[in-house]
Amino acid sequence: MERTVLITGATSGIGREFAKLFAADGYHVVLAARSEEELQIVKQDIEASHSMRASCFARRQAFQPGPLMAVYSALTTN
Repeated sequence: MERTVLITGATSGIGREFAKLFAADGYHVVLAARSEEELQIVKQDIEASHSMRASCFARRQAFQPGPLMAVYSALTTN
């Protein structure tokens, strides 16, 4: 079973570092932050550096039913 973790504030500072640490430990990281562009940079870095899957969800998606279900699915489906 794949381990999954949700990281908020994933594009900078401690959130970004936690995302890298969890990915290095074998977790599928679900990244959440305000900037979709920065999320894609972090996602690409994690996938290239750690060969782990990452999913991204930007703030603009937070109040739309589709992306919320996608977050739920990313956290509960292995």
